[in-house]
Amino acid sequence: METDRLKYFCLIVDTGSLTKAAEVLGVSHSGLSKAMGVLQDELGFKVFTPKGRGLELTDKGRELYENSRKILEMVGALKQERGLLAPTIKIALPESLAIAAAESISAEMREGVTIDDLDSGEIESRILSRHIDFGFTFVPFPDKNLDHLKIGSVTLASFAQGQVFKGKDPDSISYVIPSSELKENPLSLKILDGWNTNLNRQTPFRANSLSIALKMVQAGQCAIYAPKFVIHQVNARLQKDFQMYELDLPPSRKNKERSQRDVFLVKRTNDDESKLMKRVVKVIRNVCKD
Repeated sequence: METDRLKYFCLIVDTGSLTKAAEVLGVSHSGLSKAMGVLQDELGFKVFTPKGRGLELTDKGRELYENSRKILEMVGALKQERGLLAPTIKIALPESLAIAAAESISAEMREGVTIDDLDSGEIESRILSRHIDFGFTFVPFPDKNLDHLKIGSVTLASFAQGQVFKGKDPDSISYVIPSSELKENPLSLKILDGWNTNLNRQTPFRANSLSIALKMVQAGQCAIYAPKFVIHQVNARLQKDFQMYELDLPPSRKNKERSQRDVFLVKRTNDDESKLMKRVVKVIRNVCKD
């Protein structure tokens, strides 16, 4: 029996839907249904029964779910012990957090760690599919099988290299913005950088990553709207002439542009907060301080 089928089975139970599990895994509904058919044939009993338009666990299915969780944990531990899985944990972060926190997390997690830079929504999907152990996000996508625990908040503002836009009309300042849009989300944010859409700004520059956008800002031709902690982290590695500063804007405009964003730990509801998880949370909290 392949452990992958047990993993698929657990994901169907965790998501509450074969259709949703197929979406998370990136496989077809029919292919996943066939895999469950093979699993039931191998076991010699039914794990699901039809209920309305969905599925319900049988008594033996519930027992299999509990045992499968234990089996998958044991397999993971064995692979770790044999060196087949070098990293102890796998975590997901939005790019801004990854840029600022990757070095500190690596220094803290000497046991090994895999850090994935993922967008909000994708983080939740990867945790549900057990490709990721836990993650952090600014834009939570609620799911009954996930916990979103607030661990802090950050300030966002407009920054530019040196004083290149000092005294300029805010509406005339050119910005670099993400080239992709944020998909529909509970916070109703449309722009990936979190800009208040009620405020005007010129956006002739686009970049598909924050790293590239920051390089464009350092060229002195555009500003960026970003978390303060990210700019502080980047400035620490730059010579003074190339450092970025918050735009010198009229107080009323500055107050309208600045915003707060909460930071959430994302984990599976059934997972305890392990010592490793708490260590990473502590690092993230320290990094996010303005």
